[in-house]
Amino acid sequence: MEKSQRTNELLVAGVKSYPEALIAIDEFRRVLLGTVRETVEHNLKSIATAMGIKLSASEIQKRLRPTESEVGRDNAAIGVTIRRDAEGWRQYYQFYWEPDSSFSFLASVWFREVDATSTSTAVNKVKCRYTVGFEDNEVFMLRRVTTGEIGRVKDVLGAFMREWATFWKRVGGLKRLKSMR
Repeated sequence: MEKSQRTNELLVAGVKSYPEALIAIDEFRRVLLGTVRETVEHNLKSIATAMGIKLSASEIQKRLRPTESEVGRDNAAIGVTIRRDAEGWRQYYQFYWEPDSSFSFLASVWFREVDATSTSTAVNKVKCRYTVGFEDNEVFMLRRVTTGEIGRVKDVLGAFMREWATFWKRVGGLKRLKSMR
């Protein structure tokens, strides 16, 4: 098949399906984003207490990737963020897709400055139900989500967020890691 014929077939298919595809993607994002936001808000007090900081639902901002200017599957994510750039950290709560199309939920705190060795040691000492780690100035917890769990994703996220709070309690809060600089 010639390139111009393939291009023509793509355009014909796109003309027919583009509006419906946009509606489906928008609805998918809206539902997942709403679920993440609601779950983070519901667990915000226990997370803030475990981290030893004050957090407010008014600080929660949406995080959607790719943006309109980005193309491709790299870093596809739907979630929320809390940014405290003046204090040197950002929190992320998001669903994201790996290059192999696996679907996971990730909670993380990125630090502008942190002692990598001490932070890695502190994080790796904590036992958790989910994968935890430290990479590129970011402390993270990761949980794969199976297609069979999608129907009860609020429960899955709720359990994950409770484990995230427990993790921070065991670490000793943000101040402990920030004091290791």
